Amino acid sequence: MFLYEHMERLKRNWKLLLGIGIFLLIFKYFIPLQYEYYLERDFIEITLIQTLIIVGIVFLISLIIFYRFLSDEKDKIIRISQTFAYSVFSGFVYVFLIQGLVVGLGLLANRISDKEQVAELFEVTYVMKNGEVGIRAIEDQYFERTENKFTRAELEKIKEGDTINIIFRKGLFGKKYLKSGIIKIAE
Repeated sequence: MFLYEHMERLKRNWKLLLGIGIFLLIFKYFIPLQYEYYLERDFIEITLIQTLIIVGIVFLISLIIFYRFLSDEKDKIIRISQTFAYSVFSGFVYVFLIQGLVVGLGLLANRISDKEQVAELFEVTYVMKNGEVGIRAIEDQYFERTENKFTRAELEKIKEGDTINIIFRKGLFGKKYLKSGIIKIAE
């Protein structure tokens, strides 16, 4: 009897469990993958308008998902109000608790369209054998610690005190990113 009750509860809540599983996969794999294409300062500078656009897109997707898949009500008014309440709740959760997901989606959306290629000058402050390199932007003196963003060939070319010209792509939101997640030094 005890096992039967738990199986019935599991049958009713499988959508919730599936959603939690997908959510955990997103946090484990999707979000860290997005950060590999950017230097730290480029994803910190996401503006309020860009964040609101992303939250709006997430809200609309939530509306569709809740209305189509999660609401079992037959009465259309109850179904719509239930869907709206769930979407508003998930909007608050996204804004206040899941900032990483919002930023990750924004970084992905930025890479959808290439506007132009840009180069920026950096000074190499240190090079370590494990692939960690410290660089400082000449333009604004922002210091960046990079891990495994240089290829072995590029690491062999640079040394402390060098000035290097790094090639970026500008995306949909005007944020600079590394095309393949690896720093390419312009000759």
